[in-house]
Amino acid sequence: MSQLSLYASHESKGIDENVDLQPRTCVIEAIRDEQAVGWIFLDTNYPPYAEISGLLVHPNYVKEAEDIGKELIERSIYLAEKSNCNIFYAVEWKISPSTEKYSLAQEYGKIWHRLYSKYGFKPAIIRNFEKNDMDICLFNVSNSEFYNEFMSRHPLSILSTSEDLTGFNRGKAYEMKWTDLQTDEFLAFYIEGNRYNIRPKILGIGYKEGALAFEAGISNETSNAFNKDRGTFSVYLKNKGKEALKTHLNVIVPKDIIINIEKKSNISSETYISKEKRWEVSYIISPLFKLPKVSYNTILITSLLHIDGLSTFPVSTEIKI
Repeated sequence: MSQLSLYASHESKGIDENVDLQPRTCVIEAIRDEQAVGWIFLDTNYPPYAEISGLLVHPNYVKEAEDIGKELIERSIYLAEKSNCNIFYAVEWKISPSTEKYSLAQEYGKIWHRLYSKYGFKPAIIRNFEKNDMDICLFNVSNSEFYNEFMSRHPLSILSTSEDLTGFNRGKAYEMKWTDLQTDEFLAFYIEGNRYNIRPKILGIGYKEGALAFEAGISNETSNAFNKDRGTFSVYLKNKGKEALKTHLNVIVPKDIIINIEKKSNISSETYISKEKRWEVSYIISPLFKLPKVSYNTILITSLLHIDGLSTFPVSTEIKI
């Protein structure tokens, strides 16, 4: 008999529509004959992101691996959506010479890649995500209205992913770029992440469509809060198009993180042609804040930008603690 269960904190629960879906870290199990035979890790502590990783099936059920993996990925996406997450990333084995001696990578890697691809995951970080180059990071933005609206107008757009870090905002990031080769219009996401030290996230956006063209991003001015309870970061928007951009800013932070946006009257503002708008945001980490268990040692902060005529999109930074 097929069954799924949620394993979180110190208890196991059957999954149904009434499960408490507060942000959490958990393991979802696939059950066969009253035994756990498949597992997947889900972290929804920092909406709009959800990590869906560590997909594993017991070797005795390798013939059912694809069906079990499908169940686990579908359930993870379902629970992530219920936790207000619409951008998913997965960390999985890389099929390369660096993993050829690992039987699990060879046996399951291609199956998992095929499944993740089916559910909209695309390669985001394919080199140096992990120090031994054994893992890759996949991103799924197909639940984002911003992405879907662009793709609905440019259905033949082709995805290109940078093989390595590329220049972005005086730093470097990995680029995922969808380009309409008929019009040269594009949508690009700039990603950063490292297997153990940097939580995967969208640092910035590049966009060109009609008269609209811009670059948006975020930078953390105070990157280490080990002995500090406060710091600042900035969000910027560069108008590269032929029309002024009316923009609205919102910031998502975990409970017990206090933020203050400089010149609150400018949370909604207009960025003129060839100009740059920058918002300075300060934060204070309350003594009551607790870092989620089994997660990166970072606090994720996401700024949501809304440009009139387009859907909201995120740019994110982190505070290392």
